[in-house]
Amino acid sequence: MNKPYDLHFDEPVKITKVASRHKYKLCSYPLDFCEEVYIYEFATSALVSQRYNHRPFYFDLIEIHTEREMFEIRFDVSEKQLFLIFLLEGYVCFATEDGTPITGAKPEEFFMSYFDKGSYLAQVEKGNMIGLALSISPLWVEEISDDFQHIKCLLYEYENNFKSYGSYHHGKLDNRVFRLLQNVLSFGKFSKGIMDGHIRKYISYILQHYNEMIDTKTRELPHRLMQYLDIHYQDKDLSNKQLAEIFSATEKTLIRQFKEELQMTPHQYYTRLRMDHARQLIEVDHRSIEEVYELVGYRNEKAFRIAYNKHWEGLR
Repeated sequence: MNKPYDLHFDEPVKITKVASRHKYKLCSYPLDFCEEVYIYEFATSALVSQRYNHRPFYFDLIEIHTEREMFEIRFDVSEKQLFLIFLLEGYVCFATEDGTPITGAKPEEFFMSYFDKGSYLAQVEKGNMIGLALSISPLWVEEISDDFQHIKCLLYEYENNFKSYGSYHHGKLDNRVFRLLQNVLSFGKFSKGIMDGHIRKYISYILQHYNEMIDTKTRELPHRLMQYLDIHYQDKDLSNKQLAEIFSATEKTLIRQFKEELQMTPHQYYTRLRMDHARQLIEVDHRSIEEVYELVGYRNEKAFRIAYNKHWEGLR
């Protein structure tokens, strides 16, 4: 596979490619099969990247230690990528280049995500962060997903969504997933054929578990609400009160549970859907403001302009 992204930093950095054997001293989770190890050294931070490229996968196991309150990495994606992301330690937030949040992740979480061509940010809190970004060929996922109904739905969204990025359900890195992941990470240097079969088997087991987890989560209030908003975000009458009535919950419960699961309120979620769609219509389809505001759920142009300016920092 092609390298899924390039890292960029807005400060002086010393980059060193080290011999693979040194990873045992440098890394908490040394990958026996990794092909490249890079160290990025900053004034108050350090990053170690272990990489392995073997189609249909590209592994990048990243460890960061930072003394900053917030350490920011820009990564440039050259073509649309599908990821399975595991956060083993620390906290990270993914955002667009202008700082619009995409998703956040807590320790011992994993989730699927995609990023289209463009620049994005990964923001890491003070302390240590260890995460695995596994880029996966969507064609391979499609081949194994006949029995994974939810994974098939995610693939459809990946292929057809107008948004340039997407983040799917977050799952707990429980004992079952951790054991499967350990089976992948601890595999030694063997022939490519043995490696290929081994990695494919355990990644498919993880995706099977992820599919089962989504099946459970979709019955819970936050995800039923999210699915409703994905379809009805253009409804001009959307409000917390209306949503609470539809889902037979109090507004307080609705907002609290949704925010706990997705790190944003229902209003923030459907506003982001509206703004993403509006930007697509304006910048790609070249539609006028007068046409767009009603299409994305606003009753008047002025309210739309205020919301759009606030979200994207100015109409063009």
